[in-house]
Amino acid sequence: MKPILSIAIAITVSALADDAGSSTSGIRHDEIVVKAPFPMSPLKVPVYPKRDFPISGFGAKTGAKEKATAAIRAAIEACHEAGGGRVVIPAGEWLTGAVHLRSNVNLHLAKGATLVFSDDPKDYLRAVRSSWEGWECFNYSPLVYAFDCDNVAITGEGKLEARMGTWNQWSGRPPAHMEALKNLYNNASKGAPVEERQMAKGENHLRPQFIQFNRCRNVLIENVRIRNSPFWTIHLLLC
Repeated sequence: MKPILSIAIAITVSALADDAGSSTSGIRHDEIVVKAPFPMSPLKVPVYPKRDFPISGFGAKTGAKEKATAAIRAAIEACHEAGGGRVVIPAGEWLTGAVHLRSNVNLHLAKGATLVFSDDPKDYLRAVRSSWEGWECFNYSPLVYAFDCDNVAITGEGKLEARMGTWNQWSGRPPAHMEALKNLYNNASKGAPVEERQMAKGENHLRPQFIQFNRCRNVLIENVRIRNSPFWTIHLLLC
């Protein structure tokens, strides 16, 4: 059994583009000044408006049988459209597939909450822009994913936990998997467009990362605990 990981991470860069349709009207930032031996802008930590969107209000039910994926997606959309706030995972155990964050959304796990991610690969399709060992490609969605977003966060005293059955089977790297990697490395080194590097098919079996923020700005991960991971646990890609 892999150990539980507790973390606090804040990342910021100058924003070049916003998530389509995003609003920053409700977001302000606290600044953290870092004493570094080189010029460095203060870190901007997003502070969210006091608007909560509990997933239970969008039809999610606790337990290990009924997935809350659609309810979580609806809560994230409502939070984003409102201009920002917290999507709250209440105390209890909640089963889900992929969670895709949007700008100005804080995924907040209340004390006593466990968000359990299925090990069914179909729950992580459609494929999204990701990477494998440094090579960009389209692959199964990370369990928690955000692409080109501003002010995204995962906070709270709760826990994120991955079921590992399928991912443990895939970790053996059989011949089909190795052949897929060879094709990816070959195509990428030749400059093939990322859209042509489609890896979520057949027996390629490229496991998804647990958390991936891809090309995001003002990222906060604080206090949550993480148990088990299909592949890389926290992947901050070009953030």
